[in-house]
Amino acid sequence: MEVDSGRETDEILSAARVEESVAVVVTTYNDAVYLRDALLSVFAQERHPDEVIVVDDGSTVSPAPIVAEFPTAVLLRKDNGGLSSARNLGLQRACCRFITFLDADDRLEPNATASGLACFARRPDAAMVYGGYRRIRATGERLGFDNYRAVSEDAYGD
Repeated sequence: MEVDSGRETDEILSAARVEESVAVVVTTYNDAVYLRDALLSVFAQERHPDEVIVVDDGSTVSPAPIVAEFPTAVLLRKDNGGLSSARNLGLQRACCRFITFLDADDRLEPNATASGLACFARRPDAAMVYGGYRRIRATGERLGFDNYRAVSEDAYGD
């Protein structure tokens, strides 16, 4: 078998990296009013996640009926322990190489997963990628400007 060592090989390798598996871990604690919109934004991704895990951090009202509207989403329930413990449970259960964390009262832009994977493809030595944020009302209406602060080449120096 002959291996092409030129640009075509680089493009194939980059495409393979972009297609790596990605999970979205959605944390919720009494956020049922926002959870559906968060999950709709996850399932509207241009590059669909391979796993969607919703971690309920001991809500007094079960998010199960909302999660059931998304048949491929997995619901994990735990006693209230805070945001970090909920994220850690999702991280432990995820089987994907890349993880995106999303709080139930937040939403992803449709290109969030694809953009994150593309960043990893450009910089395979990176341990993490991040994006900006936009404040919105419950209706989705923008509040102010988009917020993004680039980290310099020396991420530990910022």
